Amino acid sequence: MKDPRDLTVDGLAHDLNNVFETLIEAADLLSDDPQWTELAAVIRRSAERGHRIANSFRVIAEPPPQLRDVLDAAARAAADSYGPHWPPIEFEFLLEEIRLPGSSAEWERVFLNLFANSARFMPNGGLIKVMGLAEPDGTIEIIIHDGGTGISTEALPYLFNPYFTTADGHAGLGLYIVKSIVEKHRGSISARNQPDRDAGAEFRIWLPAVNYASAAQAAD
Repeated sequence: MKDPRDLTVDGLAHDLNNVFETLIEAADLLSDDPQWTELAAVIRRSAERGHRIANSFRVIAEPPPQLRDVLDAAARAAADSYGPHWPPIEFEFLLEEIRLPGSSAEWERVFLNLFANSARFMPNGGLIKVMGLAEPDGTIEIIIHDGGTGISTEALPYLFNPYFTTADGHAGLGLYIVKSIVEKHRGSISARNQPDRDAGAEFRIWLPAVNYASAAQAAD
């Protein structure tokens, strides 16, 4: 059954913004080929205009999103996007009550990209665990563990670079976009292999304390 939220103006704007983000990613990839540079610029301009139009319909500011709601939506979106190619992955969320700065759409994109990255290195499925911690000073730390094959030592320094190609031949903007969104909110993200484990990667997101009312107004 379709989520009733998706039938609201705000829900429809949210879904459209995800479509426009995908078009922008495609335009960025095309722009590297001189044959498609002009077309890529047209696609990007159109998608950015679509962003502005969709957001103009949001007559009520989106409240600061709950981390758990964002994670649930990202996990569903990952399974829907990859269909039969999505491995049998389970999620475990160990979370405090945490609200995120900005919009739910951009944070869903962060975790969708992180989950998709983990899935590539978990071809037989497994567990992705997310822990969210709110410190007394208001700062937030989010830790994502997976049970995959881990990150090669050679890849670690370049993991968040645009168009970086991994050992399996995959290249794209997913982790670069993750880093860009986190840094937009004055945060940071790091990656490493899990200590004291045979395999698996660990991503850590740190976000500073914010005035959520101001962040919600400035999200889009």
